[in-house]
Amino acid sequence: MNQLNYDCSADRLLPHVTLGLEEAGFSVKWTFDLRSALASIPDCPCPYHTTTHCDCQYLVLMVSRESGNLVALILHGRQARSWLRLADTSSQAERDLKDDIVRVLEGL
Repeated sequence: MNQLNYDCSADRLLPHVTLGLEEAGFSVKWTFDLRSALASIPDCPCPYHTTTHCDCQYLVLMVSRESGNLVALILHGRQARSWLRLADTSSQAERDLKDDIVRVLEGL
């Protein structure tokens, strides 16, 4: 999976991703949320999309199972578009976990 694309905002996609993964037996932990990081900067212009107010969302979720292996799931969105991507992994156990996560995400 290079990237999964969705025609909805990241805020609308996130609960479906989290619930789908948790119902499949995964643990999901938020580690970074761009909107929270920018909360103290209310008038933040977007340098990438030339908008007066940055509406980008970027979340990093750590996904695991009982084995203890972790895979970073990145949710990026702006306006009414969102993208999911899994970070590269090095061990076979992490690649197996990544494959299981992809099967869940493709079913959403």
